[in-house]
Amino acid sequence: MATGSSWRARVRAGTTSLAAAALLLAGCAAMTEQACRGANWQALGERDGNVYGSQPRVQQYAEQCRAYGVTPAESEYMAGWTYGIAEFNRRVSAGECCR
Repeated sequence: MATGSSWRARVRAGTTSLAAAALLLAGCAAMTEQACRGANWQALGERDGNVYGSQPRVQQYAEQCRAYGVTPAESEYMAGWTYGIAEFNRRVSAGECCR
């Protein structure tokens, strides 16, 4: 039977693998014209920070949406991302990801 610490280490490793896979998949998805035009930039930034724990991706969105003549609202995105990454860091430091 696995000890408590080795079980937690396996859970952390699995969680890390899932998070890495989610980041890779999220990075591959292109924004459609409809997504660019209808985006809630603050909510998108919050999701990127809170769910993915990623670096801000507003420049990636800008490149994708440029083809449709859409410029992301960077200040709104960053306000959401700042809140989201703070929540992500709070959860990780509190160990909520691994209980």
